[in-house]
Amino acid sequence: MIFMPWTSLKESYNVVVPIRKALENSSITIDKNQLINFTISVGVAEINLDKPNLQNTIYQADKTLYKAKNNGRNQSLVFSE
Repeated sequence: MIFMPWTSLKESYNVVVPIRKALENSSITIDKNQLINFTISVGVAEINLDKPNLQNTIYQADKTLYKAKNNGRNQSLVFSE
């Protein structure tokens, strides 16, 4: 979980996409012959500053994360109702 205070939803999305793409293009070799590739799925949500509810925002991000995973993984999605 990453918190980005003073960052808009769009800015947050623009931060996580390059991170996801960098990991997608990364790999490590273990045991001299086994290559491990990385992917991540990301759910981005924004807290409502008029009625702050951290637990609800985490729920929204988690719901969006699982939507990304169910859509085929290795995706960045923004919460929408």
